[in-house]
Amino acid sequence: MERWWLDRTEDPQLICTTLAQATELVKLGADPKTADMSWTKSVWTSATIYGEEGYCLFCYPDAQTSEDHEPTPCWSTNAMIDLLPEHINQGEDVCHLYIYRDFYQHWTIMYECKGSGKGYAVNVQPTLRDAVFHMLKWYLTYKRDEQNRRDNNPANQGFRED
Repeated sequence: MERWWLDRTEDPQLICTTLAQATELVKLGADPKTADMSWTKSVWTSATIYGEEGYCLFCYPDAQTSEDHEPTPCWSTNAMIDLLPEHINQGEDVCHLYIYRDFYQHWTIMYECKGSGKGYAVNVQPTLRDAVFHMLKWYLTYKRDEQNRRDNNPANQGFRED
């Protein structure tokens, strides 16, 4: 596979998560196998690319350029959107994912419930990448909390004799 990386004329702000955002998504439980890119320690010691000192951005997730450094998976905006479900349930409401650009050129992403008209996890950001990133953070936390509620619900516990 041919290596491909961005040069200094391209803006990764429009392409993928920053190193810090990628690390945060992994900590929140995003599956690294779903990443479609990676930040990798540069073999060029003086490299400072896009404010990520000493790191290069590769467009395939398992790039390795240094024997002593594992690549940090990162996600393009499209890959993050793919991790979000098209709808979620809030009580009896089914909320659908909406993404749009407003009059002021900010990106809004939210789950809107048709029955009640309520919006959940509304995120407004100047870049689509950041709006989707914040929504994905919310969703990963929501998903974890929902699983914890199910796991700790006595109705879901099997009968135990002590």
